[in-house]
Parts: sequence; structure tokens; C-alpha cells
Amino acid sequence: MNKKNIEEFIAAEKSRSEGVLVEKIDLYFSDIEQQDKADIVFEAFTRYPFGVLKRFHEWAFGSDLAGKSVDEYLKKDSEAHTAMQKDNLDGFFISGQKKTDAERYEYFSGISTIFPLMMTANYHNWVSDAIEGVGDFGAFVDSYMPKIVEKYHGVLNAAYDAGDNGAKKSAYVFIAKNNIYEILREYYNWLIAQL
Repeated sequence: MNKKNIEEFIAAEKSRSEGVLVEKIDLYFSDIEQQDKADIVFEAFTRYPFGVLKRFHEWAFGSDLAGKSVDEYLKKDSEAHTAMQKDNLDGFFISGQKKTDAERYEYFSGISTIFPLMMTANYHNWVSDAIEGVGDFGAFVDSYMPKIVEKYHGVLNAAYDAGDNGAKKSAYVFIAKNNIYEILREYYNWLIAQL
């Protein structure tokens, strides 16, 4: 496998979808129904990362890998996550109880930073079945997790400490526009170094 320029992939992806993400998050902070808020969070922080991962795979490996269909894999994995996230979102947004800032912080810190890493871990397990000599994902997580905690949780902490919706909106946009790409950049460089 020849090394490609991951920055070109990231630049193309960002230019393709950045405006849509910002628009969705702007809408989230407007006066809309809770179900609509849940749908926006699902779209921006669950469905969108799966789309990025599919395009990353096609960019890095082509369509299928050693006779295994990436579309079948992603369909199966996304369906499992979709069912789980939809239940979580409905419980979070539509339970009838107003959530505290601490509860919102806890939820968003997980779905916006940890979820894309878990999604990438599942993808790595699928890839490692088809490519010999690929290391354990735990080694990647050990090196990457501190960066997530420091950078993205730091952004959320600052936004929630500020206490206003403008700061929170900026944090959500920053994380949605950057975290999945940073994980895939680190993952690709880690993976390609082993091949």
C-alpha cells in the first residue's frame, strides 16, 4: 500500500461539507422542537462521521478490501450505532426533563469526541482481518486518547465555563469540523507506518 497525502483528503472533505455542518449546528441553537434538535445531533455527530469514514476507506484502499465489502461492513456497524444513538438521543432530548449543563456537557463530550474514536476502532478491527501485520488498536488509543481529552474536552470545558450559547455553538462547530479528521489523520499515519 503506497502512502498518500492525507491532508489532500481532509481538505477535500472539509470543503465538501463544512458549510452544511455549520448550518446544522446554527439551527440546533435556534428555537426548534426537541425532536429536531435530536435529529441534528444525530446527523452531525453520528451519520456524518460514518460518511467521512466511508470516503476515507475508498480514498485509502479503493472500494473493497481483500474481497470484503466496505459498504456491507459500514451498513452493519452504522445500523448498530444508529439504533443505540437514536435511543440515547430520544432519551436525552425528548424525555420531558430539562437537562442540566453538566448533563449536556457529559453527553456532548461522549458523542462528539469518544464516539468517532470507537467507530474508528470497529473499522480497524474490520481492516485488520484483511491486512496482515497491523497492530492492535489499543496502542493507537493509548497514544491518541490524551490528545482528545486535552484538545476537544478543553474546548468543551471552556465553552461550558463561559455559559453562553455562542461559546457552545463555536465549540460544537469546531469539534464537528475537526475531530473525525484528526482521528483519521493520526490513524492513517499510524496504520501506514506498519505496512
